[in-house]
Amino acid sequence: QLPLNNNFFTNQYFYEVIIITTPTQLMQFCETIQNKNLKRIILGKLITTDCLIQIVADNQLACIDILSITIIDLQPFFELLINKNITKIMFSPSEDLNSYYELDTNFFKNHIIEPIYSIQIAEQESIKKRLNLKTILKNRLN
Repeated sequence: QLPLNNNFFTNQYFYEVIIITTPTQLMQFCETIQNKNLKRIILGKLITTDCLIQIVADNQLACIDILSITIIDLQPFFELLINKNITKIMFSPSEDLNSYYELDTNFFKNHIIEPIYSIQIAEQESIKKRLNLKTILKNRLN
């Protein structure tokens, strides 16, 4: 359950929570990300049972309710995914990419989601090199 002021703490970071249930809200959120020229966003797993996509960008956590938005209206999100200037950070890219592909197979037949950074692979690398995950991410993503 979210606090009444739509803000919460995760680790040491402070996020504004945005619940997206309309195409207009989604378009505005995606335009904000594009206009800020953010270099990376964190994508949460597409939760198929709840039909929710989570995105962390800058100081915002957006939860997109894809049951409230048609596939056609998800286009701004898809455009964000294929933006080559933004690194998409995912925990398990193969699962996430498959979920996105299933949302609109026609769109993703002609587009590639890149660049992608896998937290799972970084985690394995940190174990091998005996570095903490924070150090690995900082070195790789600046």
